[in-house]
Amino acid sequence: MQYYSTEYSTVFLYSLLSGVILYLIYAVFEFVRIFFKNSRAVCITADILFMTVASLVTFILSLALNNGRVRLFTCMGELMGFFVMLFTVGRVTKRVFTYVLIKTKKMCCIILKFFKKVTVKPLKKLQGLLYNKNG
Repeated sequence: MQYYSTEYSTVFLYSLLSGVILYLIYAVFEFVRIFFKNSRAVCITADILFMTVASLVTFILSLALNNGRVRLFTCMGELMGFFVMLFTVGRVTKRVFTYVLIKTKKMCCIILKFFKKVTVKPLKKLQGLLYNKNG
């Protein structure tokens, strides 16, 4: 079977693209980690899931484009795409994620305080019915 140089460059470009896609998946797992404050169980689970997804992406890419052969330039292309995104876009996304989570938690606290104020009086009136103190 004969390979042409354009086929290798096409596979390399697709591996760069898959590295970018892997970074986007990693960003989702990073968001979950930040949300759960880097608990040990969440970190281990996220790492195992990400490595499983990364290996499946590499397998599917090599199966579809390279007749099932995993080559070094394919893995290096994925790593290059991933690390370029990690060190450029990744710095910004982590700051954005933490900012969004902080604002979301503040909004949730404000909403909970509002509901507590609104529901205190009706619950005090219903306390006699709920605990059967009047009968």
